[in-house]
Amino acid sequence: MHILLGGEYKASTTWRICRWAVIVGMEVTEDTTLGELLKHPEAVKVLIKYRVPCLGCPLARFELGRLKIGDIAKFYGLDLENLLRELNEVLKEVER
Repeated sequence: MHILLGGEYKASTTWRICRWAVIVGMEVTEDTTLGELLKHPEAVKVLIKYRVPCLGCPLARFELGRLKIGDIAKFYGLDLENLLRELNEVLKEVER
């Protein structure tokens, strides 16, 4: 597997390096898809805390690339502002 890190390609076979490469520089917005967030265990914990129902929905698996966190929050009445804040905080913690 090859990953783009800082303009150079680095070969990687370990999940830790892959996960780090995906997270660096990521900012969660209302347009971030559920599929993008599910790549990060830390983000999944926040989604569980906010009781995002799509995590257990078998139909959502087919829509992961299209389900935006802002639309999910609006539909289910979730506190989008705090959800985005917490998601960004946990992803920045992982970068350190």
